[in-house]
Amino acid sequence: MNPERDPLLESTDAVVFGDTALTVAVYPIEAGVTWWREAASLVWRDPLRWMASALVFLVVCAATLLVPVIGPLVLHVVQTILIGGLCIGCRAVDLGEPFKVGMIFAGFRSEYLGRLTTMALALVGGFVLLFFVAGVLGLAFTVSELTGFSEISALPAILPGVLFLTLVITVFAMLYWFAPALIVLHGTGPIEAMKLSFMGSLKNIAPMLSFGIVALLLLLLGILTAGIGFLLIGPIAIATIYTSTRAVFGAARARRERV
Repeated sequence: MNPERDPLLESTDAVVFGDTALTVAVYPIEAGVTWWREAASLVWRDPLRWMASALVFLVVCAATLLVPVIGPLVLHVVQTILIGGLCIGCRAVDLGEPFKVGMIFAGFRSEYLGRLTTMALALVGGFVLLFFVAGVLGLAFTVSELTGFSEISALPAILPGVLFLTLVITVFAMLYWFAPALIVLHGTGPIEAMKLSFMGSLKNIAPMLSFGIVALLLLLLGILTAGIGFLLIGPIAIATIYTSTRAVFGAARARRERV
């Protein structure tokens, strides 16, 4: 659904970053639930192939962890590329084309690969910062134990670090969320994609909250099904990147291409 035709739409803002000009739509809190419902509708058109793509996603990501030393870094880059490919698959389904498992690798095409990789690597510094803060927090706990302080007495020293860590995680999630879809669907550069992603997330904090509540409920459902449910929940979760981007930035209006 294009933003200007969406009955939930509250307002739109035109933004320009470099050569990129897009309209950012603003939605009410219930839109977050709608994005999940629309994503489920896309996946449900061919659930078996989507589940097969989820298995491929897991196998490829697991294989990246076998890379010595830089395995987590490779995982972050590869999963970003795979997400970009699945967003292309979502658009194909949205345009009435059949979903193919091979679409998961569409992000490895030359026109997307460099920008997706650059975007993923640009966020690595944030993950390094997270590890650093986590290490500081762990050290604070250790010192409190060695010096005989109680956890309650150590709390005032630890709380600012916890709050800072939460803020950093939130900011980097906002920078990341829309970025892969913006790159493959709108052709934005990696830095522009992250800026637009942050702005789109900031202007849609309310629907992001309801979106997160649904995500937690589905996470619980996946755990209760011994992980089997994630084969279907996973593809739907990735499809929400497409449906939310389509709503906020009008991704459905991007050009049709052969996949």
